[in-house]
Amino acid sequence: MISRSGPRLSRRVTSQIASQTYPVPGTCCGPLQESYRWTKGLNCSKLLGESSTRWLAWLPARKPHGVNLLAAFAFGASLRTFAYIDGFNLYYRALSRKPQYKWLDLRQFSTFFLAPENELHEIKYYTARVSGKRDPGQPERQNAYLRALKTIDGLSIFYGSFLPKQITRPLVTPISGLPLYVEVLTTEEKGSDVNLASHLIWDAMKDVFDVAVVVSKDTDLVEPIRIVAKEIGKPVGVICPDGACPKGLREVATFVRHVDHGSLSACQLPRVVRSRIGREIHRPKEWLPPSTGN
Repeated sequence: MISRSGPRLSRRVTSQIASQTYPVPGTCCGPLQESYRWTKGLNCSKLLGESSTRWLAWLPARKPHGVNLLAAFAFGASLRTFAYIDGFNLYYRALSRKPQYKWLDLRQFSTFFLAPENELHEIKYYTARVSGKRDPGQPERQNAYLRALKTIDGLSIFYGSFLPKQITRPLVTPISGLPLYVEVLTTEEKGSDVNLASHLIWDAMKDVFDVAVVVSKDTDLVEPIRIVAKEIGKPVGVICPDGACPKGLREVATFVRHVDHGSLSACQLPRVVRSRIGREIHRPKEWLPPSTGN
């Protein structure tokens, strides 16, 4: 997330930025002063040199909680990074029609979008068990994948639930003499967005990460991301599973990345994964790349 091409900060500069008092008189880099009010009173040009504007462009608009983020600027320290993955949003927007990419290594995948400074500490994956009513083989394939994910260090799985329900919907093109409405059976995944939002805010409050990335384009997450990025002052990136990122998420995210075929194909688990007790977990044959056959 942070470029190493800028100047290094001294311990004195880091201490002044991290503290509430700024003994050096002057103003903050001209037009950036209004955007970074918490640096007011710090003569950035004097302390950081001519490239100070480039450094401040990476700083959050509010004073960061703790000094870890600023220490990374000054001394090349790593940034504790957490990934929060909305499993069903990722699945339906990026994977449902691409079975060759479903055997996704979530550690490699999360790291793919990060800079070397981001040290991925934890991955939190939010999903729900499928029923198999429409596809009897789906629970078995999902179970194999979940068992494979449990071999990844630092990854935790949090389960929501499916809520089946019967709803009434109007026909797009009514047929003369037939009802205008039909009853359809649908399922709705419950709990994942609430769990993700709760963990994101709570982890930020506990100061267990310096940077968070959220894999989802669910606009229900706009407010939790805004709270963490704008109120708590911790950078939150959004990894959008498909197409354009919704405006609401773009406005609150610190940065936005996009999933594409390259990121999916480059981050696949081995065809056979060994569990922690040595058992083999095979990639479902339905998820094999076309060239490998059965």
